[in-house]
Amino acid sequence: MGRVKALGLGVVVALVFLSIQAVVTVFVTVKILAENSTLLMQARSEGIDEVVAYAEARLMETDVLMTISIAASLIAILGFGWWYYYRFVRGGTASIHPFRTDGGALVAKRALYSIAMAASLQMLMQGVLSIVMAIWPEGMNSYLELMDGLDIDKSALALAYTMTVAPIAEELVFRGVLFQTVKKHSDYLTANLVQAALFGIVHMNPVQGIYAFALGLFIGMVAEKTKGIGYCIWIHILFNSASVALVRLLPEDLHGLAFAAAILVSIPIFILGTRGFLGRGVNVVSD
Repeated sequence: MGRVKALGLGVVVALVFLSIQAVVTVFVTVKILAENSTLLMQARSEGIDEVVAYAEARLMETDVLMTISIAASLIAILGFGWWYYYRFVRGGTASIHPFRTDGGALVAKRALYSIAMAASLQMLMQGVLSIVMAIWPEGMNSYLELMDGLDIDKSALALAYTMTVAPIAEELVFRGVLFQTVKKHSDYLTANLVQAALFGIVHMNPVQGIYAFALGLFIGMVAEKTKGIGYCIWIHILFNSASVALVRLLPEDLHGLAFAAAILVSIPIFILGTRGFLGRGVNVVSD
């Protein structure tokens, strides 16, 4: 019964996050339609199909979509940040910044090891995606079309969202409030599985969901080991930044043995980076 309650609470937290996105989307849609009064007047006589098509097209524009995402994430940061701070940080069960539990030297060491972890993990995820491509080409092609349509590396708003705003919001929601809420009513393993699964689901794309679930599991482990989300935010920022960097740096014709070699090199880097990061540190939050 305890795990069922914990799962239910986790779903509620995720739904609150999705509700924020939905409300912002509705607000932006109304604003877009209000700016096109001619189209609205035409809809009164000819039906709403053209209005719907116009709204859908505008919402899929990169800058409009990123504006919605950034606005929703900023609201989530404020709301869930307050929730996390007053419920868990002040309660003494979690922290936000790592200096509360680690000294400056350890924070610097972990920050450096995080770079190796995040970059190698992103490369390993590329290997996972290549397997998905071989097993499920239709789903992978749909994912690639979505990413190409967003033009993340060409939009300042998309870069800002991907590399800063999204990691902060998502860590506060999933490794912050959701993870701590579920763990309070169950245990670490259940909490980590629930937050990672919901993190994958809210991405609303099966391929994104796969690597979001894997990333969520890993960062959830970091949250448990460090008793906070400071490092989680940092690792998430690095992971997303590595994704953008790989798009720019990796040759488009990298495949076969060269790609396999890059994946194999990433494995020991990830292991060594993780061992170095978790080498030592305080695991109990103190006031």
